[in-house]
Amino acid sequence: ENMRSMILKQGTRVLLPENLDSSVSNETTLFIKGVNSVAGFPAVAEGQLQAIFFLGFPNIFVDLSQDLQEDIEDAAHLLGLVLQRARLRREMEQSPWLGSSKLKPETDERLMVGHSKELDQVYTLVKKLAPVDVPTLILGETGTGKELTAKELHRFSPRAQKPFLVVNAAALPENLIESELFGHRKGSFTGALSDRVGLIEQTAGGTLFIDEIGELPLPVQAKLLRVLQERTIQRVGDAAPRQVDFRLVAATHRDLESMVAQGTFREDLYYRIAGATILIPALRQRRSDVLPLANFFKARFSKKHSIPEKDWSAAAVSLLLEADWPGNIRELENTVNRACVMADQALIEASDLMPQAVEISDTAASENLNDAKEAWMRSFISAALKRHNGRRSETAKALGIGERTLFRYIEQFQIRDN
Repeated sequence: ENMRSMILKQGTRVLLPENLDSSVSNETTLFIKGVNSVAGFPAVAEGQLQAIFFLGFPNIFVDLSQDLQEDIEDAAHLLGLVLQRARLRREMEQSPWLGSSKLKPETDERLMVGHSKELDQVYTLVKKLAPVDVPTLILGETGTGKELTAKELHRFSPRAQKPFLVVNAAALPENLIESELFGHRKGSFTGALSDRVGLIEQTAGGTLFIDEIGELPLPVQAKLLRVLQERTIQRVGDAAPRQVDFRLVAATHRDLESMVAQGTFREDLYYRIAGATILIPALRQRRSDVLPLANFFKARFSKKHSIPEKDWSAAAVSLLLEADWPGNIRELENTVNRACVMADQALIEASDLMPQAVEISDTAASENLNDAKEAWMRSFISAALKRHNGRRSETAKALGIGERTLFRYIEQFQIRDN
């Protein structure tokens, strides 16, 4: 059995102290004058052999100390990571979900990350509608990027130098929505201690984005329709109409046509705002944008918190690309941010990305990040051990870590896995 086979079988360094013979005769690069001993060091990443270091010595007992062996093993480990990164990049380039757009530079300064066909279609529609000064309705699931789409409509429009204001109708108490949009006069209701200029007036030639417009109460819907028709508003408690100039962009994840049929959304307002409509695809419908988005969130989180930016493992990339992401981009961002905190190694593993419901004590859930991280890890590993009936080798394999690393976590977090 030659030296390469021995390393592949044992998964660790192999030393041939003296008298090189035919058992390694196919390693022709080893036969240099004065070389009588050979050492082979595996370069491993994610449990897979990437390459082998072959080193020759005149006398392995004199020239290769234990400290030097450990230094070479560290170098081999780094080499394994580098080679694994290169292989993963080649695989990514051939992935049908990434296509040729993955390496395309962000030359158009888009606010929305990605170059999928689906996102390109959104931008095509945005650039057609931006110059047209009509109300626009943006539809899509929660977390797909409807507000960013509204910002792009504003940015590409003639109103780009004017204000872009945002209001979420679902986040405001019903009794405050009217005052927030239209303003009020002092003393017009209890608590109105001074005059207030509403968001529509504050927009002043710009764009007002009403998110979750389906949550507007019917009386406010009627008043908004009148503003769109007459281009004037009346503050609450004020009889004098005021001229306004603004563009309305609205968004919702709800089915407004069904709401119209049920009488919970005004039909005339629906047709007023839905003349121009943009449908934002779910993240699962634009999978080639998942990895660019994940890299963007990872880089931004690392920079914001001044922590070294880590790379993805192959298993983590597979998980990112295959997940359905029901919470869309917002869920992806939260998952990536959590993984940046949880990852202890040079690579972010699939286990770092897996969302787990973890009960954290009040102390750990406070402002101490290290305590929260330890509580999460303790609960996560305990749950994994329980799923695999305490079998550490199976648990380590499922988590994508070595058995020694799992043992270290068990000791560190004082986990009882019996």
